[in-house]
Amino acid sequence: MQNDSYVALVQKKLESVCEGVYAWNFGENGLKSKELLERLTDPSNSHYEEYNEALKEADLVTVSIGSNDLMQYLSQSPDVEKLKNEGDALFSKACEEFQVTLPRLVTEIEKRAPKAEIVMNNIYNPCDDVSFTMEEVFGINIKNIARQYIGRLNNSYEEIKTLQVFANSGKIKGTPRIQIADVNAAFAGSQQVCVNRMISLRGIDPHPNKTGHARIAEEVIGDLEKDGFFERIK
Repeated sequence: MQNDSYVALVQKKLESVCEGVYAWNFGENGLKSKELLERLTDPSNSHYEEYNEALKEADLVTVSIGSNDLMQYLSQSPDVEKLKNEGDALFSKACEEFQVTLPRLVTEIEKRAPKAEIVMNNIYNPCDDVSFTMEEVFGINIKNIARQYIGRLNNSYEEIKTLQVFANSGKIKGTPRIQIADVNAAFAGSQQVCVNRMISLRGIDPHPNKTGHARIAEEVIGDLEKDGFFERIK
């Protein structure tokens, strides 16, 4: 695990509060929401056992998923002509499928991590920077496209948040509390660059840099502090 990844930074915070902290980082570049769901639910999947064993005893689960559902079309040697002609249809379909997949992921994680606090990070816009308006590279305005469709993905997170409010108000016994860390707003409001600024004909590197990982960790830790999580685990 990289020492400056957001997972490692959250781990350091946990270690400052209590002893015997064990952390697993299953983050993987390019992983899409349906693939994560398959790893959780399909016993024939090679990741099934390790994921489910880790979740069984987890006190805290953080989830960052969804951006690759869109970025798969931009990150690796994108077909520019196909994006021009079919981009709206491709991105809309990805958003519609994510709206179905995300609630299923929440349900499956809750089921497999019955005592865990769950923090889900919404999706930042990796193209929200003037350097990504380079229409001469792709022939399309990547920044505007990303803003539009990432907004739709984040609407799915807002739906989860709304449902969780009703669940908490009803005090459903045994339902883990779920929080949505607003990483999108944190990145948009940052005075520093939070993502790798690499763009070429081969695609976009959408991943957070060291500053970005620190901002994600701040959001996750801040939400956990507000909820009293660290006091409960002492």
